[in-house]
Amino acid sequence: MGQCAACCSGSDAVGVAETPFYGAGARQAPPAGVAEIERRNQLLDRFEPTDVQLLRQRFVEAKGDADALSRQAFTSLFELEDMPKEAREAAFRMFDVDGSGQISFREFCWAMGVCVLSGSDERLRLIFDLFDFDKDGQLPKAPRKAQAPLR
Repeated sequence: MGQCAACCSGSDAVGVAETPFYGAGARQAPPAGVAEIERRNQLLDRFEPTDVQLLRQRFVEAKGDADALSRQAFTSLFELEDMPKEAREAAFRMFDVDGSGQISFREFCWAMGVCVLSGSDERLRLIFDLFDFDKDGQLPKAPRKAQAPLR
């Protein structure tokens, strides 16, 4: 599995058939099934070893003594405190693939792969989806701020 195996060594090292989506311990069905997991793993294979080391370092620093990233650690790591709550939650859910309420290193690598290794159309869709809070295919209008009259 190339860099994917290196990216997710240790407790996060699971193959496609061993992910938390399958078997008795499954938390939820995968968003797009096995094909989506394979696509994410293919993205991971594109990471260079130095990228994986940097990702692991940032992940370990952010999670502290915990086993995975909490919502608070995630928000701090990506400096999302000033984003609308709905967008922060959508970003967290994008990373928390198994719906556990925490982000494992494998999930972290998957989401970072989507963010930095996928095509511009997919990245644009991701950003759009973060702010399409009611999933109606439209972005909410920004509130108008009081403006001083032009002179």
